Amino acid sequence: MTFSVNIPNPDNLVKTDYVGIVSGHNTDKSKVFDYFVGDLETAPMIDEFPITMEC
Repeated sequence: MTFSVNIPNPDNLVKTDYVGIVSGHNTDKSKVFDYFVGDLETAPMIDEFPITMEC
């Protein structure tokens, strides 16, 4: 029951827009951003984003 909140900066606009409009049903988007897991070890957070939170 965890999730993450990742807030991009303007440098990530193109990739962020791409993952927002392309369906994950037909496309593997897991390689678009590098990610890590935090202390909870279950909520992925994006390395390139300046603000990430796990909840």
